[in-house]
Amino acid sequence: MKSPEEMAQVAFSRREEYKNEQVEKEERWERFCRRASAITMAVLCVAMLGVGGVLAATLDLGDLFRSIFSIQQGSPISENQATYIEEHMADIGESVTVNGYTVTVKGALTDGTTAHILVDIVAPEGQDIETIPHGFDLTFEGLRFKDQGHISSVSSAFCPLDDNDGKPNTASMLIRYNVYKFLGSDFTIADGRNRTLRLEDLCYNEIKYPYSYCLVSEGPWVFNFVFAAVENKEVELLQAPIYGSYSQISGKQVDATITSFVMKGLSATVYYTLAPDEVQEAGDFGSLKFVMKDGSEIYAYPDKAGQTAQTNNGDLVPNSGCHYCTYVFEAPITYEDVDAVYIGDTPIKIHHE
Repeated sequence: MKSPEEMAQVAFSRREEYKNEQVEKEERWERFCRRASAITMAVLCVAMLGVGGVLAATLDLGDLFRSIFSIQQGSPISENQATYIEEHMADIGESVTVNGYTVTVKGALTDGTTAHILVDIVAPEGQDIETIPHGFDLTFEGLRFKDQGHISSVSSAFCPLDDNDGKPNTASMLIRYNVYKFLGSDFTIADGRNRTLRLEDLCYNEIKYPYSYCLVSEGPWVFNFVFAAVENKEVELLQAPIYGSYSQISGKQVDATITSFVMKGLSATVYYTLAPDEVQEAGDFGSLKFVMKDGSEIYAYPDKAGQTAQTNNGDLVPNSGCHYCTYVFEAPITYEDVDAVYIGDTPIKIHHE
């Protein structure tokens, strides 16, 4: 039995590991937001130069997503990527006004696990919302209540975008919403069912201590839309479990057995077990590297880690608990374009029929 001093040391060590995970996640999201903001500025500039001053708001939604992803991955998107975007996006364009604040959901793109949602906000004249880190209390009502038995957890993140219109009472944001399902579950939000996107109070936290909560306007802003039901393009990349030693984000080596590696168009999830004395981190395998057929490389970064269990017809399978880590892509990655994937230094060769 451990002494009180040893137990305190373990608790302190795990607290430090958790803090480091949170710092890494925040820094990764901030880098994403800076890239997205720069991307939006570039797209706006292209739009104004290319179509005689018409703002990006008038761009076709597919063109906007294609431009964003092309710049984000640093190369033109492939024909397969373009097709994927068209098949998996929802052109919404609905506006709701509450208390003088008009929120417009322009459109969204999903692979069934990760959804990118483009939102515009117009506040009453005289209000400055452009310079604050705004965000919503985001929920998908249809998902949370009707599908609770098929998912492990959900999360959302908000990235402010530069709308480049010079008006302090307008703002744009990219909402990224993620669903983490149980291993063995066939859950997807791209199923053709009506979904309710409920955006609660518009608020933000101050960036300086004590990070006070500030309410901008009470909601809710409610939208109903459907992601078209598409063929399930979830692909299992492993033919058999693989075992190895991997470098965690903290630099520590961890021994793990990877039992499943599921790839979708915008995300991938690794299911694995750790040795009994190992502690899970948000990125037990660091970044994933996808080597494309044309020789280019696309990286995916850990977004969410946790524990889950396997399901069979919606029921939990006893003694099937394992760890998972979901990775989010910087641009759509289609199975047909991939030659190999690297988990750490371990290559997984893709066998195309």
